[in-house]
Amino acid sequence: MRQTYAWSIATITALTLLFFWIQVRAPHNWTGNWPPLQNYQTLTDALLRGDLSLAPAPQWLLELRDPYNRKERAEHPQEGEVWDLSLFAGKLYLYFGIAPVLAFFLPYKALFDQHLPSALVVFLSCSGALIVAAGLLWRVSSRMKAAIALPPLESFLAFYAPFLVLGCGGMQGVLLGRTHIYELAISCGALFVMIALFALVREHEAASPKWRILAGACAGLAVGCRPHLGVGLSVLFLYSFACHYRERSLRENVVCATQLLAPFVLFVGTYAVYNWARFGNPLEFGVHYQLGVVDPRHTAFMSWQYLGKNLVDSFFAAPSHLPYFPWLGVVDQLISAPADARPALIHVQRLSVFMAIPFTIWSLYYVMYAYSSSTKVPAVGRIAFTYCFAFAVSTLITLASFFAMHPRYLADYALPLCVAASIGWLQFWCASEEKSGLPQVLRMLSLLALFVSIYFGAVVLALAY
Repeated sequence: MRQTYAWSIATITALTLLFFWIQVRAPHNWTGNWPPLQNYQTLTDALLRGDLSLAPAPQWLLELRDPYNRKERAEHPQEGEVWDLSLFAGKLYLYFGIAPVLAFFLPYKALFDQHLPSALVVFLSCSGALIVAAGLLWRVSSRMKAAIALPPLESFLAFYAPFLVLGCGGMQGVLLGRTHIYELAISCGALFVMIALFALVREHEAASPKWRILAGACAGLAVGCRPHLGVGLSVLFLYSFACHYRERSLRENVVCATQLLAPFVLFVGTYAVYNWARFGNPLEFGVHYQLGVVDPRHTAFMSWQYLGKNLVDSFFAAPSHLPYFPWLGVVDQLISAPADARPALIHVQRLSVFMAIPFTIWSLYYVMYAYSSSTKVPAVGRIAFTYCFAFAVSTLITLASFFAMHPRYLADYALPLCVAASIGWLQFWCASEEKSGLPQVLRMLSLLALFVSIYFGAVVLALAY
C-alpha cells in the first residue's frame, strides 16, 4: 500500500508540473491585456467601489442602430473590448457567475491590494480539483488493495494508472492552454464540484454536520460559477436525502437537510439578489443581453430539440485526424445563427469524451456491477461512483439541451466521470482475481484505452488550446 501511495503522490506532482508547463508555454495567459483576461479583475474593482456594472457602455456602441447585431459591431475597431459582455440600460455587465470573485479575487485584493492573475486561479483550480478527485479515489482504491492480492503488473495498472488518467482525462488541457474568463469560470466550477462530491461521500460515511455544510457551500459556489451545474448538484442532494431519510427521525431529517441546504440557498439567494439589482430579474445572469456571436433576442438558448444532435456527438463524435503531430485534433464548427428565435444549433463541438478519453467507458462497465453481489468495490466506492456518475450524466444532459457546444464544456463533468470510470477500472482488474486473469484481448484493449486517454488528454488537448 505504501508503494501505491508513493506512486500516487508522484503522479499528482508530475501532473501539477505538467499543468504549470502548459501555462508557462502560453505567456499571453499571464501578460495579455485582452478584456476576457481581465473581466473578473474589472468586476472586483467595480464591486469595491459599490458598482455592479463593469463600466458605462462606450459611446460608439450606444450610437449603433442595433448594438446587439454583431455585423454592426464588427465594423468598429474596438468591438473586442465589449466582446461577450452584457449591454443593459447603457451599462456593461458580466454574465459569468460572480462566485470566483467572491471566493478568490475579492479576498486577494483586500489582503494584498493587487489583482490575482486569472492564469494563477485556473492553475490552482485545476490542480485543486485533481487533488480532491485523487483523494476521493484513494479512499476507494486503498481499501480494495488491502483486500485483494494481484500480480505486481496488474496491481500497478489497477491501482496506479487511474491517478494518471484523472489528470489527463479531466479536460484540464483545454482549460490551461487558454485562461480567459470562460476557462476560469469552468475551472473554478470544477474545483467546487469536486469538493462538494468529496464532502457528500464523507458525509455518507461519517454523517457529520461539517461535511454537509461544506457540500452545501461548495455546491452554492459551483452554481455561482456555472449556473447549469445546479441541475446535477440538485440530483445529488435528492440522492443523499433518499439514502438516509428512513434511518432518521423527522427532526433529524429536518436538521440534516437544513445543514446541507442552508449554505446552498444562501449563495443562490445572493446570486438572485445580484441579478435582480442588475437586470430586474433574479434568474437573469445577463445572457439575454450578451454581445456575442449571436443576437440574444433571436436565439433560443436552451431547447429539447438540441438534445438529439448534441447527445450523439457527446457519445460518438471522434477526434479529427491531422497529418502532423500530435496527429489528432478537435473539430470546432461554427454555424450561422438563425434570423429568428427558432431553436437552432450555432456551435458544434464534434468531440465525445467517451471517444477522446475511452477510459471513461469503464464507468459504463461498472453500471453492470452496481447492484451485483459480485462487485469487488467497497461500500464507499459504490457511493462515490453513484455520486460522480449521477452528476456527470445529469450535467451532460443539461449541456446537451444548450444551443452551443464547445470542447471546454466537457470539463464540467469530465473529472467526476473519470473518478467513476476509475472505480469501474478497479472492478475490471480486481474481478480477474476470480477468473484466473483476463483474456489477452481484453487486456490489450484496456491498455489501448488507457494509452489513448493519457495521450489525448496530456498531449493533444494541451497543444490544441
